[in-house]
Amino acid sequence: HTLAALPPQLNGRTRNSRTESKCRFYSHKLDVLLIKREKNMFVEKWMTRDPVYVTPDATVSFIAIEMNRRKFRHFPVVENTPSGAWLVGIVAKYDIARGFPANLNPFSIEVTEDSVSRPVSSVMTKKVITTTPDCPIEEAARILHSNRIGALPVLRNNTLVGIITESDVFEAFISMTAAKTSGVRI
Repeated sequence: HTLAALPPQLNGRTRNSRTESKCRFYSHKLDVLLIKREKNMFVEKWMTRDPVYVTPDATVSFIAIEMNRRKFRHFPVVENTPSGAWLVGIVAKYDIARGFPANLNPFSIEVTEDSVSRPVSSVMTKKVITTTPDCPIEEAARILHSNRIGALPVLRNNTLVGIITESDVFEAFISMTAAKTSGVRI
């Protein structure tokens, strides 16, 4: 999404209907671009929908294996209820590392499901900072940064509907600033 250069600002002496019409056209293109950017600026656009999650009774070893296999750094921890997935915590790679003995790397190939039989509920973060799908992406970025966390579970009516990570926020900002394409910045 790059913008064409806008015509130089008009002064009163050079106005004519053709030039004014051209300015309205450029103005309309700019308005359309701004509307498109606004729709892209909410968590719902960038979150992972229906994320993979774990239950509180899953073992620390199982989660370490799954994190390694799926290349995930976070898992929401939920209890399934008739109304949906009820968030009870979040577990990060750091939490898993704390749950392992000092002499065993939780993400090595030596780990088996029996390595650490503790439930994830013993190492997860229980006071979870969350967001909603209609949260502006820059607010999600601020929350992640100010709380020094890497992921925000996304809740709608207290039910888990997604997760947004630092990587998702970076992708949103790259997309919105057209950093992947060459062009002129205005």
